[in-house]
Amino acid sequence: MVPDLARRGFDVVGIDLSPFMLDVAREKLKRESLHAELIRGSMTDLSRFADGSFCGAICMFSTLGLIRGKNNRLEFVTEVRRVLEPGGLFIAHVHNRFYKLWDRGGRIWLMKTYLLHAFAGLEVGDVVGEYRGLPDMYLHLFGLGELKGLIRRSGMKLESIIPLNRSRSGPLGAHLLMSLRGNGFLAIARR
Repeated sequence: MVPDLARRGFDVVGIDLSPFMLDVAREKLKRESLHAELIRGSMTDLSRFADGSFCGAICMFSTLGLIRGKNNRLEFVTEVRRVLEPGGLFIAHVHNRFYKLWDRGGRIWLMKTYLLHAFAGLEVGDVVGEYRGLPDMYLHLFGLGELKGLIRRSGMKLESIIPLNRSRSGPLGAHLLMSLRGNGFLAIARR
């Protein structure tokens, strides 16, 4: 994503905790003689940036779902709003918890997430499991209403939600029952 934006002439700042991912971005930039500022750090700490520093912010690959706790996610999106200039664009990708209905065992998982919320105080949509060699990977899966509410509570104006198709390679063709059929959502909002 960083090289794509740099290629289009944007001044890009990329933040990642992973030295490996930063090296991948550096190599892609170098190969095309492109420039971007790459910072090793947490996307949740934007304190180094002044108010209105950016014309846009992108949070892809469900990284918003890596933030534990709804209050922490709200704090992050509110902080993104702070670093955006007036009218600045925010685009975020999240996974849809209700798409699990189509997975084997998904209906049981969905019932369990609601029961664990009711009786154990866990957040609806939280998943912890093995992912690419990481034994306890955390990811929050969003409901459509939850995503819309998060954006609005941050003080941003929600412009659109794009439901994604099965492979997440483009928009879902028909928007009928998009809250169940979308294999994730792109939220587009403005400060």
